[in-house]
Amino acid sequence: MLVALLVMGGIAIVLFSGISTNMIIQARWRSHRHLLGQPVSFFQNDFAGRLANRVMNVGMATEDSAFLVFEAFWQAAAFALATLILLSGMDWRLALPMALWIAGFVAFVLWYAPQAGKAAEKNSRANSRVTGRVVDSYSNIETVKLFAHAEREQAFARSAMRRHRLRFGALMRTFALQQGWMAVFNSAAMALVIGPALWVWSQGGLSIGEVAAAIAMTLRLNTMTAWIMWMTVRTFE
Repeated sequence: MLVALLVMGGIAIVLFSGISTNMIIQARWRSHRHLLGQPVSFFQNDFAGRLANRVMNVGMATEDSAFLVFEAFWQAAAFALATLILLSGMDWRLALPMALWIAGFVAFVLWYAPQAGKAAEKNSRANSRVTGRVVDSYSNIETVKLFAHAEREQAFARSAMRRHRLRFGALMRTFALQQGWMAVFNSAAMALVIGPALWVWSQGGLSIGEVAAAIAMTLRLNTMTAWIMWMTVRTFE
């Protein structure tokens, strides 16, 4: 118990005091320094607000990616491996369908996450465009008030917001599709493990306690699938 507490405390120190404290600022500083090295024409062809939004967001994105690697993926891999080992100890006829299900789920995640990442990238670009137009309007408010036509200025920002709404809607449809596939995979996991477990138990190959343990591990894995999927999509995003 003491060892577990020390390990958890050490991990928390590394994640929050080490990675979070330093990585966000380091990523922003490197992005800012990279942009400062660009020619003047680079800044003339883009919105200052959009570029600033990118620089500020890259720090949080880098921190999120590091957290996902250290917390989500290793934990999920360890639990999946432990589940396979325990089911193998009970009966190979339980471990085999679970191994096939895990392989299928991993293949689906690796295929689906890049698709969601592309939709998220388009949404991010549209969001940055909105931020750029709004911030630049505020930054040059004197020029806007003196020389810009009010309706044209509003239409300029409104067109960016409409495009962002379309991109955001496409991203939300992608997430809705993800939830549907998660329901399919979770149902398949229950059928592939619980069905064989009950059949082996009826043949006298398993005790009722082992059947209950197999069901409990499957239910626990089901609760983790949506979390794993979401973390993977966040990484690509």
